[in-house]
Amino acid sequence: MKKCPLCGQQFEEGTMCPSCGILLIDMDTNQAVTPESGKKKIRKKKQEKEEKAEKEADTANTEWDTEPLFTPETSKKSESSRESSRSFTVSPILVIMAAVIVVLIAVLIFVIVRMGSGSDPEPVAQPDRLSVAGMEAQEDSSAQDEVDLSAVDINAYEESYVTVTGEVVEESGTLLFVFDTPHNIYLYDDYEDTGVVEMSVSRAMVSADSVIDLNAYVGRGMTLDCSLAKDDGTIMLTAVNIVSAEPAQDNTGIHQYKVVVEDCTWEQARQRSADQGGYLLRISSAEEYNYIVDMLNSGSYKSTHFYLGGRRDASGTEYYWVDEENNFMGDCLNQGGSWTGSYWYPDEPSFYDTGSDASGSIDEDVMNLFCVSGTWYLNDSASDLAGLYPSLLSGKVGYIIEFE
Repeated sequence: MKKCPLCGQQFEEGTMCPSCGILLIDMDTNQAVTPESGKKKIRKKKQEKEEKAEKEADTANTEWDTEPLFTPETSKKSESSRESSRSFTVSPILVIMAAVIVVLIAVLIFVIVRMGSGSDPEPVAQPDRLSVAGMEAQEDSSAQDEVDLSAVDINAYEESYVTVTGEVVEESGTLLFVFDTPHNIYLYDDYEDTGVVEMSVSRAMVSADSVIDLNAYVGRGMTLDCSLAKDDGTIMLTAVNIVSAEPAQDNTGIHQYKVVVEDCTWEQARQRSADQGGYLLRISSAEEYNYIVDMLNSGSYKSTHFYLGGRRDASGTEYYWVDEENNFMGDCLNQGGSWTGSYWYPDEPSFYDTGSDASGSIDEDVMNLFCVSGTWYLNDSASDLAGLYPSLLSGKVGYIIEFE
């Protein structure tokens, strides 16, 4: 309804008051009515009617499956009502549910197909017979290369050189190296052309290709660097370096001797002995010691100090006999259970001298044999007795050459 704001008359139609000639007021909105707003209101009412009709149609469509198809009431409907009941609108929710079901079914089919064919490899080009044979040979070779090294304690196959300890022996003209303890050795076998494990190996033949000549070490314990291999069924040792070796043992027994009285140094005495085909005396047993003492007593040498073929290192305190190259040999002569223990002069070796005619402290680093009150003793002395004690020992120095 609309009314005039001046005269208060109410009207159902129109926008102007016929009496006052001014715009009417819409009583619903309390706003002035214009031709355009009137049209909007008409359109709004029309839209409301259409929406109401659609809702009634939807209600009818959702109830069609629960009602009998033919009832007295439906038979009375007009033809247009029956046509409307046959057409219905699909709900969006039903559409979404149907789509989800279709997708799930597709995924299930895909999974089933993959499970049935997943273990089958894709077809590949078939290799020729030569390629297959090569692959099998390579697999066989790899299997052979797998060697159990759990019990191996010397790996001479993968290492260029290994360190071993033992003794050099000679049997029937063959030089052998006998290990201190048997070893399980992984080494190269030239016959098999591969690495093999040899268990409880106690000895190896010394190869002629050794860098070190082990003939000079027969009967001596030693530690050396070497290579090990199996050659024609025999384990061969090639020595490349001596880590350590026991000194050579003196050839014991009574030999031939030459007594020389000459003022000289210890080194000169050693060299002159070698020049004459012998070596500076090495006394190897009590028996030989007594033989030498009897020889000197019979020759009236009791006032002479004789150089012996024994010395110590400048920084050491152990005396040893020396070989022709001035290298230590045998056992220590002033320690342990050496047979020489009772033949040293009291409180000797002293390693240096501060008394007698010495000026200051003089190193005593070589061995000599001298007589005191009719008894011969082992002693350590300076290497130049006549030069350091001229007034005391000039003309009383000598040495003994030993010949085998």
